[in-house]
Amino acid sequence: MSGLTQSAPAVKSDVQPLSFPPSLFQRIDPPLYLFRHLTTPTTKARPSGRSPSTARQPTLHTAALSHAQGSAVVRVGDTAVVAGVRAEILPLIQKGESKITITPSEDAKRGGFSNISDVEIDAELIKNHCLIVPNIELGTGCSPKFHAGPPGDYAQSVVERWREWLVDVIGVVPVSTLEIHSEDGELGEDGKKMAYAYWVLYIDVLAISLDGGLLEAGWAAIMAALRTTWLPKAYWDKDLATVVADKGSKRPLELRDIGFCSSYAVFRSKEDAMEEDVDMENQKDAQERCWVLADADEFEEGVCEERVLVLRRKSGKVAKLEMGGGRGGEAIVRECLRLSQDRVKTWEKLVGGS
Repeated sequence: MSGLTQSAPAVKSDVQPLSFPPSLFQRIDPPLYLFRHLTTPTTKARPSGRSPSTARQPTLHTAALSHAQGSAVVRVGDTAVVAGVRAEILPLIQKGESKITITPSEDAKRGGFSNISDVEIDAELIKNHCLIVPNIELGTGCSPKFHAGPPGDYAQSVVERWREWLVDVIGVVPVSTLEIHSEDGELGEDGKKMAYAYWVLYIDVLAISLDGGLLEAGWAAIMAALRTTWLPKAYWDKDLATVVADKGSKRPLELRDIGFCSSYAVFRSKEDAMEEDVDMENQKDAQERCWVLADADEFEEGVCEERVLVLRRKSGKVAKLEMGGGRGGEAIVRECLRLSQDRVKTWEKLVGGS
């Protein structure tokens, strides 16, 4: 009996392993939640099911607003925006006033800028007279982040970037297509038709729903709306000292060039973000834990601090590259530029056929 041992009876434990749904995991630790998805051996996909380099497929519907000179609705995933173009007249002279002759090219030469480009001349004139005015409305229903009231800092920054791209970077609309001349086509000092008034384009963008990618989707909607904009034929009546417009006769808005943007978010694992806690032996592994997420949704934008935006012309040439919020790096820039080539082709095919 002394050589025998009697095993103790098994004790049933009522303690259950801790478990909670993925939605709760996402709220508790968003970076770790995204990291687990990207490092799962079987999928290596984002929570949306897309691979890091896969962007959402956009859809476009033009001429959606009957009261606007041009309009477009763009949907990218759960992000939907509407852009409408309203045209109003800005007269340069009033009754009883003398004529105002504007020759921006001559003004530029007198200022010592004889080599200034047409895009720069037009940009200066457009800004002086506020001929292109973009605006955005982020309503309460589009996202819980935004509330009713005046535009916040985010909305103002988005509008300012669109204005810069429209006027200074791409030079989408030439001033010549906004000019309103006299019926007899009177020439100015520079030998060109004198402008008595201008069309002012108010570009209003409304975010219906927002799930990331506002800059990209909104910009595409603006491009599509401008491409489908028609202006009433108008001329300056010298006797009436006013502009006479014929709504029954229209002409398309001429565009100098168009462009498309693609946005990217850079996600780094916790080990990579805490460089001071990584020894030299594991430094290589830490640096490899980095992902470039094309067309990030709202959740991914909230997790990732680094942003990269590539603005390309219709020809494919890079017009502007914006980076912010992180260290960046040549490898990241190259990857974003590579991905943007296919994204621009997608937008050009969609908007170009509008």
